[in-house]
Amino acid sequence: MLLSKYIKTNTLIHLLLIVASVLRLYNLFDLQYTYDELSAVDRLRFDSFGELIRKGVMIDAHPALVQVWMYYYSLIFGTTEWLMKLQFIFMGIASVYLIYTIGKRWFSETTGLLAATVLTCAQYFVFYSVTARPYVSGLFLCLFVLKYWLEILFNDSAKLKHYVWFAVFAALAALNHHFSMMFAALCGLLGLFFLTKTNLKNYLVVCVGTVVLYAPHFPILIAQLKIGGIGAANGGWLNPPENDFIIQFIFYLFHYSWLFLIACIGVIVFAYFSAEKNNTSLKNKIRALLFSLFALSFLIGFFYSLKVNPVIQFSTLIFATPCLLLFIASFAGEFSLKLKWASVVLLLGIGMSTLVFKRHYYQLVFNQSFDTYIKTTDELIKEKGNENVYALYKGEPWFLNFYKEKYGSSARFEVIENEAKTINDYKTIYDTLSAKYLVLGDFNPSQLLQASNYFPYVHKKIVGYGFELYVLSKEPSKENLEVEKFNRLQLDFKNPSSLFNINKDLVVSNNEETYYRIDSLNEYPISFKIKNSELHCHEGQSLVAEIKYQSDSIIKGLLSSSQDALKQNIHFTASDFSAFYQPSQKTQTAYVSVYVDVKFNNPDNELTLFVWNNNKEKFRITGFSVYTWDNNPYRYGLLSDIK
Repeated sequence: MLLSKYIKTNTLIHLLLIVASVLRLYNLFDLQYTYDELSAVDRLRFDSFGELIRKGVMIDAHPALVQVWMYYYSLIFGTTEWLMKLQFIFMGIASVYLIYTIGKRWFSETTGLLAATVLTCAQYFVFYSVTARPYVSGLFLCLFVLKYWLEILFNDSAKLKHYVWFAVFAALAALNHHFSMMFAALCGLLGLFFLTKTNLKNYLVVCVGTVVLYAPHFPILIAQLKIGGIGAANGGWLNPPENDFIIQFIFYLFHYSWLFLIACIGVIVFAYFSAEKNNTSLKNKIRALLFSLFALSFLIGFFYSLKVNPVIQFSTLIFATPCLLLFIASFAGEFSLKLKWASVVLLLGIGMSTLVFKRHYYQLVFNQSFDTYIKTTDELIKEKGNENVYALYKGEPWFLNFYKEKYGSSARFEVIENEAKTINDYKTIYDTLSAKYLVLGDFNPSQLLQASNYFPYVHKKIVGYGFELYVLSKEPSKENLEVEKFNRLQLDFKNPSSLFNINKDLVVSNNEETYYRIDSLNEYPISFKIKNSELHCHEGQSLVAEIKYQSDSIIKGLLSSSQDALKQNIHFTASDFSAFYQPSQKTQTAYVSVYVDVKFNNPDNELTLFVWNNNKEKFRITGFSVYTWDNNPYRYGLLSDIK
């Protein structure tokens, strides 16, 4: 009877744990490292603990705990992807059970089940569970902090173990990530408002104890603060958040699916009005704390990122997001068993289907850049022969060599770090390259179009999260790069659009051709100017300017792009005409591309694409156009909406 009762009352959480395991362990042995993970694995290659701290932790933006743990873990189990990720996967699965127990303990089983259901199937938690970085580990630790903290504050019979475990997990959370440290600190501070005479002394002691446990890490923290952060203004890569950051985060949490979001809210609203209410004074206090923990985590991160240095990302809110889920789900009254089943199955069905078919999660997570680069090149070598294949990849040499060693690859390739090569450098490579197939990893449109002068056909194209891989070929086929060009705006020399600025007196037209005559008096003969927002581009796309011209010899002019805001230049780039020169062609073509980043569409931004005849040379322009290059809808697919 006891076993039967246990099974009956716990079947749903067991179901959630099974589903959580399946979603995270699916294709376990084919999991690949992300760029962020490879960076961490690269920083494990040290011979001593001291060297690890100096060269692997102090130079990073994260506390030491996860890096040190991975270091000793790798000494035993190595750095094979699935083995390194497995420990994080287990923490992700355990977090489902932890949020369930917290919700059930302080509100109702329905609250615990609803919160656990979202944690089970939301991409946010599934993805970071298979990512060997300090996110799901922080989620796991912060849930333990929350569990024991609530016991201390609201359990009149709280025991010594609750205080001890709170101190231990708070210290571990502080050592895991700076945002999980903030979460633990907020718990400590907010708890001061709910203390009684009986627990005041013990609470203060454990808070001091937590600081003492963290104290050896202070020198590392100070060293990391001196680095200056990861903000773009300080030479990093992270931009300040947009004003709609929290709205986008909520949509991301629910798979950018109105159906998933409305279903979750609908179930809770139905439970609120149809079941017994959860509105005691104690529960309202806990609700206030849960909401405050999430709200303060967001607001501090958001305004610090705006006023001081960008730090907030979707990933940094993972430690406090369970508080938001518990807060929302806490308003659900206790359902009957049948309604619990119906609610969980409904939300699981919507969550998993949108995870797979709307978010394309598995397609993206098993298609990471560096692994794909080497595997694709190896497959091509087997088909076409090593002597006929050459590859150029953008990235870090060690990352590519990791996968070259893993697969025993014989691929010939060069890795370009931090755009170290100019477009003229690439021309030098192509002029002497004898291979019939060229593999290009994460090249921008103008670089791809330059390569297509030598390898005009597309043999294969693979796109994924954060990268595009092209295999270009000299062997004729039906595929080429023309399919990537959209929304072309073509200059009509006889009747030019107001967006184009030309001198009509230089237009020559006869029965055979129309062209634009340029001589030494025309330093800036042609331009295209428009407000960025009027182009209706979105992040991840590129804009390409293309010029066709004729000359009696190689010319040194520049096809240029300038972005300005409030009369100040914010970005300039240019391509040398000479880098695209083909002696066998009567009409030459040159390109310059502009990447559409998150700030591209700011209302003050204005784009100018123009020819700079800086050497005052003579030539004839036969065509000028601007178009959108939209070759990868998945570039930000694990974080942003897929458009």
